Amino acid sequence: MYKRLDEITEGDFDEKPGIYVFYYKPRIPIYDLFENDDPSGTNEILKHIDEKLIEPLNSKKFTNNIKIGYGSELTGDLALKGVSIRDKSFSNAISEKSFKAEELYSDFNVRSAFRTIMNDLDHTFSSPIYVGVSHDLNERVLKHTASYFEAKELLGLSAQISDTDFGARAANFARPDELFVKAHYFDSPDYNLTKKNAYDLALVTEWVIQQQYKPVLGKR
Repeated sequence: MYKRLDEITEGDFDEKPGIYVFYYKPRIPIYDLFENDDPSGTNEILKHIDEKLIEPLNSKKFTNNIKIGYGSELTGDLALKGVSIRDKSFSNAISEKSFKAEELYSDFNVRSAFRTIMNDLDHTFSSPIYVGVSHDLNERVLKHTASYFEAKELLGLSAQISDTDFGARAANFARPDELFVKAHYFDSPDYNLTKKNAYDLALVTEWVIQQQYKPVLGKR
């Protein structure tokens, strides 16, 4: 079961060990379409795709250290940079024609269809943006939820917020109805594990999933 962030309440998750995953499913609001203004509608939806669908999932930073000899080294952060949809050329092998997204989105019906399709896609088309582990999933998920809404409130006041906490980082680009969480418990009778082994296995499994997906808001 997936739970939307703004619908989470006390008791939605069990006080058991396991892993949890946050998914980001951005939505394109209707006011972005500009039915009677194709140039504005095209520009707005291209901007929305870059800022909402591409950049948040390509903003992971990596700390690097490079030894340069004599006991010295260079240190600093490197960040992934995604390509803009404005720069991408697409090739239609059927019509043997190349085109830019800007040409396609100049049609209002295309903009409308894209918004509907993106909102209709389920979570199997979403990459996890955060994977975590806890001995008490209920406590941990509620903590993240509270952190997110506190950060959203501060952002509304134009206050500076930390970028080290999951909730604060997610609040920078996602609305609460765009974030979903799913939990998997490891002390199920089906697994025949002691509580200690259940939590130990959850720790190992979380690491494996981190290596598989490298979620953008995961460990840096």
